Amino acid sequence: MSEKTAKIIKNEPKKRNYKWLLYVLIAIILELGAIGSAVFICESKAKNQTNLLDRTVEQLVLQNDRIVTLEKIPLVISQLSSNISENKGNIGLLQENLNTLKEEVGNKKIEILSEKMNKLAQRIEGVEETKNRESLILSIALLIKENILYGRDASYEIDILSSMAQEQNSLKDSIDTITNLKNKIILTDNNLQEQFNQIIEDFDFEKKQKTHQNTKENQTTMSKSIQMIKDTVAGINFDKVVVVKKDNKTAKQKELIATLKNLVALHNFNKAIEFVDENKEFSNAENPLFNTWLENAKNKVAFDRAISKIISTELNVLRENLRDKKLAIQPNESAETIAKE
Repeated sequence: MSEKTAKIIKNEPKKRNYKWLLYVLIAIILELGAIGSAVFICESKAKNQTNLLDRTVEQLVLQNDRIVTLEKIPLVISQLSSNISENKGNIGLLQENLNTLKEEVGNKKIEILSEKMNKLAQRIEGVEETKNRESLILSIALLIKENILYGRDASYEIDILSSMAQEQNSLKDSIDTITNLKNKIILTDNNLQEQFNQIIEDFDFEKKQKTHQNTKENQTTMSKSIQMIKDTVAGINFDKVVVVKKDNKTAKQKELIATLKNLVALHNFNKAIEFVDENKEFSNAENPLFNTWLENAKNKVAFDRAISKIISTELNVLRENLRDKKLAIQPNESAETIAKE
C-alpha cells in the first residue's frame, strides 16, 4: 500500500465529520429560519388583528352615534309637526283677514290706497333730498338761537356753523359777527331790561369831580360830628344817617331818561342804542355801569341781526328748492291724469 493511499484513507473520516458538521449547521440555520418565520407570521397576524379590532371599535362608535341620532328623530319630527300645524293656523287666519279686508274695502279702494302710497313715497323722497347743506345750517342756527335764549354756551355750535357756511358769501358778515361774539355773554331781553332799570335809577348826567381823598376826609368829619352829637344827646340813635339825594336833572335830561326807559321797556334795544348815540349827554356822563350796559345791548342787537339773517337766507333757499321741485312734479301729475281720462 502506497503512502498516498494511506493518507487518503486517513483523511476520509475527517471529510465525513466536516460533512456532518455542515449538515448540522444547515439544519440549525433552517430551524432558526423556520422559528423566525413563525414568529414574524404570528406578529403580523397579531398586528392585523389589532388593526381590525380598532376599526371594529370605530365602527361601533359610529353606529352608536347614528343610533342616538335616530332616537332623537321622533322628537324633532314631533316639533316640526307642531310648528307646521301652528304656521298652518296662522296662514289660515291671515287668509281670513285678507279676505275680510278685501270684502270691506274692495279692489278699487285698494288701488286708490296704492296710488296714494306711491305719491306719499315720492313726497318723502323729495323731502329727503332737501336734507342738504342749507337745511343743516338752518338747524344749527336755530339751535344757537335757542342756546343763547336760555343762557347756554353756544361756542361749539357757532364753530360748526362757521365751518359749514364758509362757502356762502352772502352769510360771511353774519357768520363773522356771531363768531366774534361767541366768547361774550349775550343777555336776554329781560336781563337787559333788569340791568338797565338798576343802572338808570342812580344815573347822573354830571361828572363826579370829587377825589377819593376828599371823600375820605368828608366821611371822617361826618363821623366825628355824629359821635359828638351822640355823646351830647343821650338816648337818640344816630347810627343810621338818612341822606336825601338831590335831583339836579334838568327838564331835558328827565325827558331823555323817560324816552330811553320807554324804548327799553318795549325791548326796542336797536332804537335805544340809536337814541343814546344821538344824544351825547349820555356819553358825556362817563358812567361805567351805563357804558357796560350799552355794550351788552349792542352785542345783543348785533347777534340777533346776524342770526336772523342766517335763518331767513336759508329759509328762502329752501323755499326756492321746494318751489322748483313742485313745478317739476306738477307736469308729471298732469300727464298721469290725462292718461287716466
